[in-house]
Amino acid sequence: MLAKAYSRLRSRVVLRSSRQSPARRLPVLYIPGLFGTKLFDRQCGEYIWGDYRGLLFRQPHEADYGVDHDDPWRVLANQTLYEFQIVPGLFSSIVTRDVVNVLEVGLGYRLDCDLFFLAYDWRADYRRLGRLIEIEIERLQSRFGADQKIIIIGQSVANMAIRYWLRECRPEMRESVAKWYAFGPPWLGSWNTINMLQNGYWPATRRFHGFSAEAVASCPSVYQLLPAESRLMDRTGEPVAGFDIFDARSWRDVGLPCHYAGLAGQLAQAREFSQAISGTNAAEQSVPQTWFVNAANQAVSTAVSGHDGEPVAATVEAIRRRAPDLLARCLEIGDDHFPLRHVSAAPCGPLVASSDAVPWGDNAVVISQAHDHRALINHGPNLRVLVRDMARLSEQTFNGFNTLP
Repeated sequence: MLAKAYSRLRSRVVLRSSRQSPARRLPVLYIPGLFGTKLFDRQCGEYIWGDYRGLLFRQPHEADYGVDHDDPWRVLANQTLYEFQIVPGLFSSIVTRDVVNVLEVGLGYRLDCDLFFLAYDWRADYRRLGRLIEIEIERLQSRFGADQKIIIIGQSVANMAIRYWLRECRPEMRESVAKWYAFGPPWLGSWNTINMLQNGYWPATRRFHGFSAEAVASCPSVYQLLPAESRLMDRTGEPVAGFDIFDARSWRDVGLPCHYAGLAGQLAQAREFSQAISGTNAAEQSVPQTWFVNAANQAVSTAVSGHDGEPVAATVEAIRRRAPDLLARCLEIGDDHFPLRHVSAAPCGPLVASSDAVPWGDNAVVISQAHDHRALINHGPNLRVLVRDMARLSEQTFNGFNTLP
């Protein structure tokens, strides 16, 4: 397949001077983000999310992408989406295949030998994911040894679930984490969530199948991505007083989609989740960690309320179209999902924008210039930092803090 071959070649180019290949490696557990696991319709015996068939050949009797509360186990999320197949056997859109190749080429890892991906239902409440992480770590320790430490790599929203788990789990489980690498952790959520609840998510175009707004609204995980900071201004540029993103009554008043069944309950669980992962926590901070974030774009930090039946303007394009005079006041430096301030306000370590400044093996926040939020995990400089830091971590673990060149 061309995409796989290109990804493999690219990994060699990216790591041309960064191959480390330590004699011993710590097992890696990778947790994908939203949309990062295939969806399998058990009734039809087909994957409805994971390749071109889900976009082109959906049948009326097939399950929707949303959560069916009358039959929640009809659709399973049980296989990692490494690449989204577009032309069978020829071309794919890379999702996490670059990470696999870089860890294989750069450090000698092998998929399902010492590199593992956790497939899970990203549509469900992210508080459930913590238990799955714990079960997987216990499984790996039964394979590698009861005292084996595990590296965790989280992508996007999965990091919110990892943070929740680290704050709630037993001390011995935290001690089993050698280091946590968080790519694009949206600690305070994203206004992009409102855009999905208003318009759905369409991987290609609306001419093909996608996640309708109703399907998106059925997923508890989506509400857990709501912007906890929830700054909103009216058309005159004044802050909307009393607005609460987790209160269904506020949704009706400002033009948010308030017609979804069970909205109040979804918002209540989202508020609980947001409070549980907010601020800093000593238990979580005891785990070594490095965050990878982006400063290449601008992100919406303050949305514009709707009036006269208009929806809230929650994207750069919508604000530019509706209230161009307010655009500069609504944006901050970051990526296309959330402002840099959301992760730099209480960083896990020093903020570094160059690989020359990375404190290898220690905590850090690596600020990159990736194309967009999704590209963070495939960004060449980020992958080089990941490989070198993991090599240093292996040396520290097995050889007593030896320094790699």
